[in-house]
Parts: sequence; C-alpha cells; structure tokens
Amino acid sequence: MDEEDTIVAAPDTSTEAAQEVDSEDTGRSLYVGYLPHETDEDTLKVFMAQAGEVSSVRIVRNAETGPDKGYGIVEFVDPPVAKNAIDNLNGAPRFQGRAIRVKLASDVTEHQVHDC
Repeated sequence: MDEEDTIVAAPDTSTEAAQEVDSEDTGRSLYVGYLPHETDEDTLKVFMAQAGEVSSVRIVRNAETGPDKGYGIVEFVDPPVAKNAIDNLNGAPRFQGRAIRVKLASDVTEHQVHDC
C-alpha cells in the first residue's frame, strides 16, 4: 500500500436509530421503543413533553410498506431535558398503557431496535 492509499474506517451505522444522531445532537436525541403501532408524532410529542421542551419527533416507518416500526426518535432542546425523560419515562407503563423504552439514541444497538 502506498503512503497515498489510506484506509478510513466508516462510521458505525449499525442501527437506524444511531444514524439519526448527528454528533452535535449527542445527548439530546432519544430512542423511544415499544410504541403501539397506532402512535403518531403529535401524540408522542405531547407525552414526551412531560420531561421538557421537545424540538422534534419522528416515528420510524418501513420505507417500502409504510407502517411504523414501533420506535421513534425524539430530540429535546438540551441534554439535561433528555436525561430527565430517560429517568422519568423509561419503563413507565403510562404511554397508551405500555411501558416504553427511552434511552439515548446513540446507545441503541441493532438488536434492541429489532426487539420492538
């Protein structure tokens, strides 16, 4: 290999949820899993706003068939608000009768995404 040939490692894109997180958003973007399939963005935003100001919500959908995949990405205005959401909403059976999973999007593994 010449000195000009350089191998650069590709960024880890093992999950869709992790792909949603830009480096500047680290600590503000959360993965929200185990969502009922009838959940829409507005309903999820209202629920997550219990923890603080939400800047965006996206429910991940199957690109080919359209139905949601049972999880979404919620971005908060700042990391302390996101941490509050994790601490207070993760596992609580309060979202449409379900115990949802709330964690940093950057911490989600492919296995966890497919478990929803």
